[in-house]
Amino acid sequence: IENRGDKTGTVGATLGIKNPSDSKKYLEQKTEEIERSQQETLTLRYTIPDDASSGTYDVTVDLHPPRGTFSFDTTGFSKTFDVNRPPSSSVNNPTDTSPTMKAGQGVTFTVGANDPDGDLGGVDWYVDGSRVDTNRLSGSDGEDSFRRSFSSPGTYIVEADVFDDSRSYNDKAAKWTVEVDPREGDLEVT
Repeated sequence: IENRGDKTGTVGATLGIKNPSDSKKYLEQKTEEIERSQQETLTLRYTIPDDASSGTYDVTVDLHPPRGTFSFDTTGFSKTFDVNRPPSSSVNNPTDTSPTMKAGQGVTFTVGANDPDGDLGGVDWYVDGSRVDTNRLSGSDGEDSFRRSFSSPGTYIVEADVFDDSRSYNDKAAKWTVEVDPREGDLEVT
């Protein structure tokens, strides 16, 4: 934006983002004071909310100079982009999220995955906060399993974190709190 007038004034810009398939429109506005004979760049940034519907969005920028003070050149700005919604996960097996088992006994954990945009990427598996496995998934719906046994008694946290091809993760990981008891015949002295 260049001020070719003989006064200092304030120019405004509005960034509009709209999904043609619904009625929601997101706006970001900014103003800048520009001295006469000065050129200025306005930068507008907007992050689409997580609950925005998926699809293609149109982007427009409108400038609002004071009358008769500014001369500006816009070649027209328009950009189209897609919104990515994060996937979701569900506990499939064991259905009890607080299972109890014996030390050395194996258990298979299964997570259900859904991506509303149809681009599942995979599942990161964690035990007590450390990633222990990553498996690929694709499509809109899927399921992944992870087998584990625990050799020592105690409490363990197993989590499955579903992600999509853009590496957006589910809001809430599937989670199990596993209680491991000593094996039959093991003697525990305290």
